[in-house]
Amino acid sequence: MNSKQVVLTGLVISAFMTAVVASDIVPVLFVSFIVMAGGILATFFIALSKKRQERLAEMNLMLKASQEINSQSDEDAIFERLLYWIKRLIKCEAVLLYADGAVYPDEEFTGQMDWQELFQWVKKRQEALLFNRADKLSPAVFLPERIVSLLAVPLRRGEDIPALAVLLNENDKGFFNEQDREFIQVLSRQASIAWSKACSHSDMESFHLFMLKSLVRFLERQDPVFIGHAERVAAVSEILGRKLRLDEEEMKVLSYAAFLHDIGRFVILAREEDETAQISGEEARVNVDEHPVRGAQCLPQEGIFQQIREGILYHHERYDGSGFPEGLAHTAIPLHARIIAVADIYDAMTRLCPEEERLNHEVAIREIKKAMGSLLDPLVVVVLEEIEAEIKEIVK
Repeated sequence: MNSKQVVLTGLVISAFMTAVVASDIVPVLFVSFIVMAGGILATFFIALSKKRQERLAEMNLMLKASQEINSQSDEDAIFERLLYWIKRLIKCEAVLLYADGAVYPDEEFTGQMDWQELFQWVKKRQEALLFNRADKLSPAVFLPERIVSLLAVPLRRGEDIPALAVLLNENDKGFFNEQDREFIQVLSRQASIAWSKACSHSDMESFHLFMLKSLVRFLERQDPVFIGHAERVAAVSEILGRKLRLDEEEMKVLSYAAFLHDIGRFVILAREEDETAQISGEEARVNVDEHPVRGAQCLPQEGIFQQIREGILYHHERYDGSGFPEGLAHTAIPLHARIIAVADIYDAMTRLCPEEERLNHEVAIREIKKAMGSLLDPLVVVVLEEIEAEIKEIVK
């Protein structure tokens, strides 16, 4: 029972009690007035208490929504949570996001109005647009007759407004009010803060990865044998990943992990050059076998770097469990590590080894197929065989 219903119920009960008392004798009218006044006063305080409870419940929901939205670090997750909480807090026919010239999710309203006109209106004035057809006022932008109420709130990224949250046709009251606008602006501000942090974090990730790739290129020049190896392994891995239908995020992880897969080798070689003591051939071999672990240690343990670390750490695991550093087998080895393993061996056979030992594509594929199911993932090897023309261009 909401506060309005509490008030109405209290007034009805007070009137009834007053009528009962007044029906006996006229002199008790005074008592009747006292009863009515007491009933109205009690009703007022009960309704006030109920209103406070409703307000507290709303504020608790707002706090929970704000915390959940602000805790997201991915752009898609931020907007998914924003739309979810708007729908939960305000009942309306549709809640949409306008960004990059498109409307999400794609619903029946998307083709019924000029979204760019709405976006430009909000962006120019730097404020929310609240429209209710019941107010008998002309809308600021063209709206089809089906839209009887609209609330469009800007989403900011720094000083810019690249997106809008749009609510259409309020279902509870029949119109949007200032409280609705206040609620949505609070949530939109939280989404904007989270979005700015996510973009800043993404920019920092990109910077770190750029620096790591630059470091690999620099280190490769110290050992001419390895020049171009990282780029070729990354290129072959990307072709394999696309054939295996990896999504955009998985492709990004695969590309960077493949490019950085041998960074630990350079770290070890640099350390050995700084040591004055001679290292035996066996000791050097043991050290080089540590390069997946050393390479993984070069990256942070958060965000996209965690998955990239796995590609670097496990690219020398073998399908039958005979690899290192942990002896993982089959699908316990991350897919991007299994892809890098095939691309790495292919490049080692066709380009990385001394020129007199290099194999042409056909011979390399035959040799690699011998390792299907033992050293290498059979599925990845089959895909490698299917992309002959594309990888021949890479190893030229």
